Order: sequence, then structure tokens, then C-alpha cells
Amino acid sequence: MIFLMFLALSQTSFSEEKKADVIIGGSIFKEKEEGKNAEYVRGAICYLNKVIDSDPNIIPKAIFYDNGNRPTRDLSNTRRLIFSDKASVLMGYSNMEGVLKSIEEAKKKDVVMAFPFVSLSQKDIDENSEDIFYLRPSIEKDLEALADFVNRHDVQKLAIVFEKEEEWQKEYISELTKIVPSVFSYIKDPLSMNEALMDIKQLKPSHIIILGEQKGAISFIKRAKFNGVDSTFILPFYLSNSEVNKKIKKYGVKVYSGKIFPNINSNNKTVKDYVKCSRKYEPDFEVGESGLEGFITAKILYSIIINSNMKDRKSMLESFKKIDLSSIIKLRVEECE
Repeated sequence: MIFLMFLALSQTSFSEEKKADVIIGGSIFKEKEEGKNAEYVRGAICYLNKVIDSDPNIIPKAIFYDNGNRPTRDLSNTRRLIFSDKASVLMGYSNMEGVLKSIEEAKKKDVVMAFPFVSLSQKDIDENSEDIFYLRPSIEKDLEALADFVNRHDVQKLAIVFEKEEEWQKEYISELTKIVPSVFSYIKDPLSMNEALMDIKQLKPSHIIILGEQKGAISFIKRAKFNGVDSTFILPFYLSNSEVNKKIKKYGVKVYSGKIFPNINSNNKTVKDYVKCSRKYEPDFEVGESGLEGFITAKILYSIIINSNMKDRKSMLESFKKIDLSSIIKLRVEECE
């Protein structure tokens, strides 16, 4: 069985005594063992352990290197996975810049970059559609779902908190002003945050959309609750995971977020399969949304590799197009449990 989490750059791979039929590799930031990235890797490895148990003649192998949250490390990890480890496909990658840099390296050896664990813009997805398989919604599609939610719930007063003055965020705010009578936007930084919270408390928006990084979103919700803000919070899909839900739940606030996978407590066959595998192979860790994403990603990837007989990128792409994801993947906005 595979009991790997992360390999440091200086360490060798595992299971060297047998030649692996399928090698899946990735570069991802190992922030902490209970974090969403580590959970994602555990979910992927759970599925590969299931494959080994069902057919001992097949030996899938997983190699994940820690990128230290640096895009340059992603590039060196990718080169090692491709040229030294001979990876069949690459998955994971929690850094947008690292994904885009690594795609070019993958092309050199006809290795497929599959399902990055980071949200990309529609432009990046379109430009690399022949080189990556993408499971997540684009940033634009993610935000469209939030806008639809706001519209359907007839929100009259909305605050938007974001971190950077980026063009896509400006366009998003502009679109929301067309459907919501009153929209207030604030940049989430230490210098202006107290003033923004005072303003929000006075204006009393029914809902607050938070854009930006996970750590900043959690911090803002905590401070808003402390300052007496009584609004409902809305998070995009890329901020939705078990770790975030667990932290914000203790603040006693109502939070909705974008989701594409079935609820972790649902009776969906794939979810039940993941929970069963996780309890068998990773009993010391809780099941979660990120682990489910890793499990589903590995399941789809393995199917693609087997069905295409590990041929070239074009064969894998054609194999991917034949897979029906409608029972698993559905972008929606719902309350966090």
C-alpha cells in the first residue's frame, strides 16, 4: 500500500523494489498535515491504494514534492518528476504561476498536466486547453455563480471585500452593481480594514462577498464578528474547503460558498467510496472536501491513463472527453455546514 505524504527535494522515491505501471506526480505546498493541500494528497493516495487492493498486478505510484509555496520550486519539481521519476501525468500544483510555468516543461516529454489544485482564469484555461485537463470552474465561472446567487436571493445591499486591484475583480464588481441596488467595495488590507469594518457595520449590508486568499478571508470574518457585523458571508469556490468551514463555524456566522463536488455527508456513491477508503487507509485524519477532490482527481486520471493505454497527450484528451462527470461535478452556491 501507499503510505506516502510528501517527499522532500533531497529524498528518494518509495516502492523502488517494483516497477510502477502508472506514476502520478505533483508539486504542492505542504503547509501543515491537517491543511487542505495535505488532505488533497491523502485523498489521491487513498484511491491508488484502492486500486492496488483490487488488482495487485497493477502498481500505481504517487510522488508529491513540497514546493515551499514558491513557483520556481514548482518548476524544478516538475523537471525532476518528468526527467528523473518518469511521471505519466502531473496533478496537484497549488500555485497558479507554478502551474503555467510547469506546463511548458510537461510539453517537452508529452506529459499531461492534469487538474491543477488552484483556480485559473478562463483565459489561461483556453490558452492551455490542449495541454491540461481542468476539473475546477474558472475564476470567472466561479464568480458568475456567486452573482447568480445574489440575484436569485434578491440581495438589496451588498459589500465586496477584496485584496488586490485586479482587472477581473473590477469587472466583477461592475457587473454586480447592475443587479444589486447598493454595492460597497473595500480593499482588505491592514491599513484600511478597521475603517472598512466600521463602514460595513453602519451600512448593514445583508451579504458580504470575500475575495482573495484563504488566510485573509478567515481573518476578516473573525474581525467582522468581533466588531458586531451581522451579515451573511459568501465565498467563491476556491476558498471553500473543510479547513475553512471548520474555522468559520466557531465564529457563529452564516456562510455560503461555491461548490462543485457533492456534500461530504451525502449519499453520493463516489463520496461514500472516498469516505470508506479514507477510513481504511487514513484513519487518523478527518474526511473533507479537499480530500474528496484529490480522490476524484486520481480516479479520473487513472481511468484516463488505462483507457488511453498511456499514449500521447491527444489520446489522453480524447479519453477524458468520454468521461461523464455530470453526476459528480456541478457548480452551485450553498450554505457551509
